[in-house]
Amino acid sequence: MDVTRIIDLQRALLQPDGLWEDAAACDTLETLLRTDKLYEVGPDGQGSAIAVASRSMSSSLATGIADTFHGYDADGFSTFVDPYASFLHRVLRSAGAGAFHDAPLFDPEQREATVVHAQALNPNQINRQMAASTPLSVGEGMLIAGYTYGEVPDEASSEFNWLKLLEPAFSAGRKLRAELQRYEAEWALSLDAMPVALIVFDAAGKLLHRNARFEGMAATHPGLEACQNAAARLALDVLRVRRRARYMADAPLNVTSNLSLPCGEVTLSAAQAPWPHGDPICLISIDVKPLVRTFGLTPREGEVAARMADGLQDKQIARDLGISLHTVRRHVERVLSKTGCQNRTEAALKLKSLP
Repeated sequence: MDVTRIIDLQRALLQPDGLWEDAAACDTLETLLRTDKLYEVGPDGQGSAIAVASRSMSSSLATGIADTFHGYDADGFSTFVDPYASFLHRVLRSAGAGAFHDAPLFDPEQREATVVHAQALNPNQINRQMAASTPLSVGEGMLIAGYTYGEVPDEASSEFNWLKLLEPAFSAGRKLRAELQRYEAEWALSLDAMPVALIVFDAAGKLLHRNARFEGMAATHPGLEACQNAAARLALDVLRVRRRARYMADAPLNVTSNLSLPCGEVTLSAAQAPWPHGDPICLISIDVKPLVRTFGLTPREGEVAARMADGLQDKQIARDLGISLHTVRRHVERVLSKTGCQNRTEAALKLKSLP
């Protein structure tokens, strides 16, 4: 085995995203452990359920394990509906980080009588296992290699020695992921407590979080959901590598974008924020001036009113909205009537004074 592949595998085990998206690393691990029955088990991001990750195992494995999982006790041990499965996890957690072969613990009669064996292991042709395991604040992180009876390597095999060699990298990476999951959960709670509506994106434009304030606004402001795509584009623009230094050095909260929606005029304000791993993220705050709700305007009248508030003339409004000048003038008359204003200047002042 090329030592470079071993190094790349260890590096993948240490990454915050874990092993399973790295096809080359998974290939190396399958070769070293001589099985494609590889999977990872551990607490989910909230620390209340169990999660199963794998590249090639069927969904029946994850479903079977989840269905037999009972929860975490006061000491952080994983518990299952089968006492024998709970016992095995208690032994591994108590032993601390390490590589474990199930031969010293294996009791065929008890193992094959468990629900988890019937629902998860047996349908995937797993009769014996060895695992790299590390205790976490709640539960255990386990990288497991499964085998049939005729395939299982013994405790003196090169496969088990490879697993022992890889265990420190797996343990360090799994503990890091657990800490990041805890951080992200606390971070989400802090955003939800903020009185400002926020949408958060990573450097690739992937949505990370919509806080409680935004969710509440989306439920009461028709069409506000449409601002998410515009917010994603703004985030990508702000997070471009060549622009990061300038945005962080200058006024980062002043990167804005405006759009008109049926619920009113929406202002998106973007700012970078550090992230504990990888590139910075982008926080987009959302401010809505609810023209439609305040004056009973139609969605189109609201769009015209928002542009009147910005001082645009009829021709500019027609060009912006792709409608005729005659239609714009008709909408302007209705906006003036519904706002109780005598002229555009008065209407613009009233519209701009909205909270």
